[in-house]
Amino acid sequence: MMPDHLHLFASPVVPDVPLERWLRYWKSLFRRRYGVPEFRWQSGHWDTRMRRGESCDARWEYLRWNPVWHGWVSKPDDWK
Repeated sequence: MMPDHLHLFASPVVPDVPLERWLRYWKSLFRRRYGVPEFRWQSGHWDTRMRRGESCDARWEYLRWNPVWHGWVSKPDDWK
């Protein structure tokens, strides 16, 4: 979790459920569980789908370095 966005490695359990529908469901569960009245999810999402044969390692490194690129910490391991 970042201060202004969230990264997920996620996959709907039911393969024929559209990602948009699954994300709406996930957002509603999160809102109910951690409900903060003034918090509002951004509509939509930005997804990057991993293709067969792609490495999770490269995607994970992107996530690790994201707080550094945003200037929140000086090295990845400093992020909570």
